[in-house]
Amino acid sequence: TIDRGGGRVQSSNEPEQFLQQQLGLQVPIRSLRFWAIGVPEPAQGFQKTASGFVQSGWLVDYREMQKIGQYLLPYKLAITKDQVKLKLVVEKWDLSQGIRSVN
Repeated sequence: TIDRGGGRVQSSNEPEQFLQQQLGLQVPIRSLRFWAIGVPEPAQGFQKTASGFVQSGWLVDYREMQKIGQYLLPYKLAITKDQVKLKLVVEKWDLSQGIRSVN
């Protein structure tokens, strides 16, 4: 789902194509699965920064973390590349089934 404000909300069940269409670039959905839980994608190199890392040309910046049980997980993160900035806010984590592999 993309919310452009002013009541302009659009959704799709095909996220990579949808984001390509809406933003004009390929967003690494596979990598986002890892970035959302606070780690770089293991199959690719990365470079650490003060508050995150750079991977595949994307700056992943963890703005705020939250303690959920024994885990420290992202609450707010920003992902930027060139003119594109994605913001993710995780208001609630459900770890009732534990942490599973994201591969």
